[in-house]
Amino acid sequence: MIGEDIHAVLDKAHRNASSLYRAVASKLLPGKPVGPFKYAGTRKDAGNDHVPHNHRREMRGYKVIAAWLNSVDTKANNTLDMYVEEGGRQFVKHYIIDFATSLGAGGYGPASSRRGKHGAADIGNMILRALTLGLWVEPFEKKLGEKISPSVGYFDSELYDPGDFAFIIPNPAFVDATELDGFWGAKLVMSFNDEDIRAIVETGEYSNKSDEEYVTKILIERRDKTGRYWFKKINPLDNFQFVAASASKRVVSFEDLAVKYGNWPSVFSYQAILSFSNEAERTSGSPSPSRSTA
Repeated sequence: MIGEDIHAVLDKAHRNASSLYRAVASKLLPGKPVGPFKYAGTRKDAGNDHVPHNHRREMRGYKVIAAWLNSVDTKANNTLDMYVEEGGRQFVKHYIIDFATSLGAGGYGPASSRRGKHGAADIGNMILRALTLGLWVEPFEKKLGEKISPSVGYFDSELYDPGDFAFIIPNPAFVDATELDGFWGAKLVMSFNDEDIRAIVETGEYSNKSDEEYVTKILIERRDKTGRYWFKKINPLDNFQFVAASASKRVVSFEDLAVKYGNWPSVFSYQAILSFSNEAERTSGSPSPSRSTA
């Protein structure tokens, strides 16, 4: 490249009021790159890769996290495997990379309000369009072309649907995801409190404070929507513990995540049914189940 080539590229890039450009750099991963991984099957040249990726909960539950972050491009090309050595062991480590189409960014300009509504080939939507002669107007179409600002692009919580978020191409792990996988992903999303999200967004160093506040607000609203949706799908009781309250008393405690994160009212009662594996245990006593809300 010569100077003229560089200027031709930079002329197409956004500059702030001080004529400065904002650049992005990716961290160089440790180890030797061995190519991307797939969201289905295993890697044949990795000796410790025994479980098909589409059967791994962290891959299937990632569906919920990606939807929260408005990240629609979850294809294999946006992954990278590195052959590493750690603690005297050599193995392949999987990485998910390239989040250029997340939040309100569209890769090449701002994201569209269409994001997350339909994939690259939505047959059902194509048929609906044909039958209605294109007269059916979807809610997101009323916002086409809108953007919050050059720094944010288009990023909303109003039209976000955690249970019906579409990715550009079908992801095999996401297709196989169960409600339990969704619950697992939602727990991770809900674990970020408002202060966590605000601190993370601040690292983006938005030029305008209003953009920073807006992205923080939308992430919080999308987080809460995610929790409300998935915690209704699965009984949200978690973190069970069986502890000794005294020499003769055992207590079962747990957290109701929907109550903990404010998705449901805090007034609840719980009923437990205890069963025993043999008659000796059955006749040794009749402990009373404890009730706990957190």
